[in-house]
Amino acid sequence: MIFALEQKNSGIIDEANMEAWPNTMKNLMYVYKDAKIVIPGHKTWGDFSLLPHTLEIVQQQGK
Repeated sequence: MIFALEQKNSGIIDEANMEAWPNTMKNLMYVYKDAKIVIPGHKTWGDFSLLPHTLEIVQQQGK
């Protein structure tokens, strides 16, 4: 799941793998570092900035 910029928290994560999610986001950021369009699970699509935004939210949630 990738979050739109207007999303400020992870919401319901009951079935999420919180250990794998940050690494998955880092891999996406590495592999798709030239991404021009990123489509999140909900709300407004954007650009590469959605990937570090999602990583930040996931890392905050994991604390």
